[in-house]
Amino acid sequence: MVRFSIANGRELETIRRWFGHLRETRPGRLTASAYAICVHCSLLLAAVGASKVAVVSLLLSIPVNVAAAVAFLVTLAVYNHNKLTDLAEDGVNDPDRAAFFGSRKRLFGLLSAGAYLAALCLSALGGPVAFALALFPGALGVLYSSRWLPGSGADRLKDVLVVGTGAVALAWAVPLALLPLAFEGRSFGAGAAVVLGFFFLRTVVGVELFNVRDVAGDRREGVGTLPVALGVRPTQAALGAVNACSFALLGGAVLLDVLATAALAVAPAMLFSSVLVARLGRDRSIDRLCLASYLESPLMAVCLAAAVAFGA
Repeated sequence: MVRFSIANGRELETIRRWFGHLRETRPGRLTASAYAICVHCSLLLAAVGASKVAVVSLLLSIPVNVAAAVAFLVTLAVYNHNKLTDLAEDGVNDPDRAAFFGSRKRLFGLLSAGAYLAALCLSALGGPVAFALALFPGALGVLYSSRWLPGSGADRLKDVLVVGTGAVALAWAVPLALLPLAFEGRSFGAGAAVVLGFFFLRTVVGVELFNVRDVAGDRREGVGTLPVALGVRPTQAALGAVNACSFALLGGAVLLDVLATAALAVAPAMLFSSVLVARLGRDRSIDRLCLASYLESPLMAVCLAAAVAFGA
């Protein structure tokens, strides 16, 4: 399903299987509990969002600034809100999570609202542009989830094939690419345009990867996604092409001196993503692939930081 929220209770079970030998130990129980909190409250996804801002800052040679904290809070707010709006679909795709959130609507509603309020307060320190950028994913998220489209067909953006994925990608690519610039008082240029396009494509891959997992619920609810419309194999081919375009975009920017050579250090993360896409339909645990996909942005940040440190 095209969605803002991608964490899922089955991923916790995957982690527990990976570290089963620690399950009966006190450290193991504490680790599992901490991970459960991170997944259910979207803290893990919020940290991934902050790491994406770090990647943007490194690509554009900007010091990591308050934009990372704003991204953390906005991600926390939007993902928790979307989990509440996805209860019908999750009743099929992930009954455990649907039950968990269904019994705690008020708690997670307050968490979402509080996190967004904090994000807007922080973004105001960067001026009106930063404030508008922080507001953008929330506003688009409301349009994405609300039933307002006319006609007898799909009545939400999230239910429209391709459009839903594009809305999610745009909602995250714009603030991720531009918030660091806004806090530094820098203008939008060719480098920022490349980075915006890059993260748009990366988000498309991430969204459709999770859509493969959610085919059953999406088909039942009438949500239009590539896996529902085309099947897993064509979706796999499409995502492989998007991965190639992502790296080609950065490579072209380096050749044209729009970005520094260090930008090519994202290659290991791109290879990692390509391996995940190649495993679609073959790996017995799609949840394991989805969980592993969270590592892409932190891996990019580490590789870029190393490249910058060594003067690439």
